[in-house]
Amino acid sequence: QCQTTHAHNAARCMLICVLLRRDISALGGYCIQNREQAKEIVQMVEAILAPLLGLLDGPEAAVNRQISFVIAEVCSILSLMDDIRGKDAARAILISISDACSKAHIPSLNLLACVIQRASFAFKEHEEIIISIISSATQSLSSSPSLPATQGILQVMNNTSIASMASHSLSTKTLSNKPQERMMQLIHCQTMTMAETSHKKLTVDANSIPATIGKTCLPSILQIINGFVDERSVYQMQEVMQAFSHCASTCPSLLAGDINILYSVCRLLLSVASKTPDVSTRLAAIEALA
Repeated sequence: QCQTTHAHNAARCMLICVLLRRDISALGGYCIQNREQAKEIVQMVEAILAPLLGLLDGPEAAVNRQISFVIAEVCSILSLMDDIRGKDAARAILISISDACSKAHIPSLNLLACVIQRASFAFKEHEEIIISIISSATQSLSSSPSLPATQGILQVMNNTSIASMASHSLSTKTLSNKPQERMMQLIHCQTMTMAETSHKKLTVDANSIPATIGKTCLPSILQIINGFVDERSVYQMQEVMQAFSHCASTCPSLLAGDINILYSVCRLLLSVASKTPDVSTRLAAIEALA
């Protein structure tokens, strides 16, 4: 049903995904309380990963999005329950979608952004691969520019940057040997990393992973976006400006880790704010610039 365009089937598939995601999340909590059954349940959750990945490239974007959320929940539960299984799941996902992501395939980019956000620690050892994927995706867009794909790449970049910050924070802590306490420590660390992304607490670190990602990938992305400034891709450009605003407020090192990159970002935002006819897009650009 996920491979059809029938409206009823799409709605049914999205409902199934929502319910499945809820059940997977509940299983994680159940495993903590019932350790004797945890191994069997984790194996069951792990077993649905490959079939879900096979459903990702359906014709309905909304269904693909919901499937991505389910896959991200699977990866999150596995990473919280078992380091090795979490890393194995992350590796399996990267193997499955790396080629499509490198070609700026939007559903695959959305999936990568989702799983990095939900399972930050599982992707720590894959940072170099992810940076390589982002770089390849931007090169692919150079020959076939697309604002939605560009937004997808920005989401991957930002989520990878935040995940790096969470991993760095975790490295300064001593994890408990008790499964329940360990799981709560991981959740707390990941949650607090997101909660602490305020202007008063964040600083720019030119030697950080986010700064490296920005230096490597942003020049090509800025050039792609600049080519759309005079066109009437109103909604899409507005979403890209909002993505820049989110990057600036959650991980400034991504945009300002290098002074030349920061100047280029500011020039683009000023160009959008002054040339784009749509008021909402201009306001989004000004907000990002601020």
